[in-house]
Amino acid sequence: MLKKFTLLLGGAALALMLALPAAAKNPTHPTHPTKPTPSAHKLCLQNLDAAHKAFEKSQHAALKAFSSQQHSALKAFNKQQTLDRHTFHNQQKAAMATFLAQQPAPTTAQIEAFTAQQHADAATFDKKQHADRKAFHAQQVAALKAFFKQQKLARKSFEQQQKIARKAC
Repeated sequence: MLKKFTLLLGGAALALMLALPAAAKNPTHPTHPTKPTPSAHKLCLQNLDAAHKAFEKSQHAALKAFSSQQHSALKAFNKQQTLDRHTFHNQQKAAMATFLAQQPAPTTAQIEAFTAQQHADAATFDKKQHADRKAFHAQQVAALKAFFKQQKLARKSFEQQQKIARKAC
């Protein structure tokens, strides 16, 4: 019986030894109360603000994409005009070489006539490139105006939806 009692007393002491350090710890700080759940009206307004920010972000992204597209189209147009100018210049050089090969001793009048023809061709080419540039610029301006008009209509529609939604909140 004494053995049982000592065993019971030893088990209780062991349990106390394990429990005392755990109880001696600093008490845990009470958790801060959670913020109250916002009202339905406030949630509705927050959602409307988030939708407005998303709309503004999408409008900005669309403008950046449009601008990038316009810029790349302009670069491609300029590159094409430069290539056309080089091709024309090379054709004129080849025509001059052919003229001189066909006329071993051309007269001054023949050279002046050929040169005048080449100058006339160059002036025509320059006018054509200038007209093409003006047409391309007009096309880009028209596209920009159409883009801004589309964005303005989208903004107006979105603002009307927001106004109706605000009333519903």
